[in-house]
Amino acid sequence: VQYFLQLLKPSNKWRILCNDFTDLSGDSLIHCARTKEIAKIILDFASADSTREKFHMFLCHAKGISEETVLHTASRKGRLDVLHYILSNYAIAHTKLIYIEDTHKNSPLHLAKKSDIVQCLLSFIPAEKIDNFIWKPNNDQQTVVHNAAQTGRTDVV
Repeated sequence: VQYFLQLLKPSNKWRILCNDFTDLSGDSLIHCARTKEIAKIILDFASADSTREKFHMFLCHAKGISEETVLHTASRKGRLDVLHYILSNYAIAHTKLIYIEDTHKNSPLHLAKKSDIVQCLLSFIPAEKIDNFIWKPNNDQQTVVHNAAQTGRTDVV
């Protein structure tokens, strides 16, 4: 990934690849990161060539077809290391990005498939906000507990 981004750097085409180019699912390059190492390469590359504000916009507005942020995708796909890396290294992730909802009003917590993902997300939410976050319904009036029960995630319920 780093090699290809470096090849594209002189022409600034890496920006199109990182920001505007999506696959058929609507996922951008950062959504496709399978490991924290790949996420780090993409995010380090983007942050080095941007102002802090532009980079935060990139991170918060990199959304797929259902308006899923990178945290939604990492949560849904069980990519704990990517989720933890982003939440640990980018303050914008746990102060704003963690609360962004997709088009179905699902937060990343609604989409968590494993208890370690739930624990990771909850560890970055201030204690006084956890109850409201857990009780917040999506478009189907389901809380995160409803989603966990409905999808058979016994370790989460």
